[in-house]
Amino acid sequence: MRIYRNACSVIALCLLPLPALAVDAPQPTGIDVSASASVNTVPDKATLQAELQETTPYATSDTPTEQAFQSARKRLTERSNRLMKQLNAFGLDSKALSAGTLTIHQQQQSRGNDETPQSRMVLSRPIGIELDQLDQLSKVVSLLLDAKVDRLSPPTFDSSQRETLELEALSKAVERARQKASAIAKSGKLELGAMTYVDAQTPSVGPMRSYMSEARMAKASDLDLSPGLIEINTKVSTRWAISGQ
Repeated sequence: MRIYRNACSVIALCLLPLPALAVDAPQPTGIDVSASASVNTVPDKATLQAELQETTPYATSDTPTEQAFQSARKRLTERSNRLMKQLNAFGLDSKALSAGTLTIHQQQQSRGNDETPQSRMVLSRPIGIELDQLDQLSKVVSLLLDAKVDRLSPPTFDSSQRETLELEALSKAVERARQKASAIAKSGKLELGAMTYVDAQTPSVGPMRSYMSEARMAKASDLDLSPGLIEINTKVSTRWAISGQ
């Protein structure tokens, strides 16, 4: 009987509430802030992308005859060489010109449910042009249209001072991040310390807009070739040390 009472006493003791242990709340170790900035500038260079195409005749066979294919390839090569010579004669050297790789894809058409689908091969060669004098732009576009290029992109403008302007934009973005982190620290009665981490992103020139359809129908005077201003953007992700006041 005594043993039973001792056991009950031990159990009762274990069930007594224990004093609460003091646990310190974790203190924040830093403030993460993102910021962006941009610099506007007048461009002084431009890039054009043109494309030449030749096709084989439509046929019911998926594979054109060797003669039809070689004939289309010869026409494309002759047009490409002639255009490059015209651009050289205008005053553009080989460093400003680039002829891309020949690409080939199949194109199909069907005139009705009862007719056998027909296909042809489309051979394409891109031509890239870099201009460091914007006063040449209108004349080069006219030359491309006179050469009856099949597709032509609107010009993409850029600045020869891009690296310097990117650094300027980065500096502005970091300063903006510091101001935001300082405001956050002040509202939490914390003292802002040094920046302990930064990741910067400066996008390159934006992607080309889609090709204009049937450039051979266009005129240089109908195209908007005004450069306007270009915007160089940057974004930073930062972390700042903090301490309690």
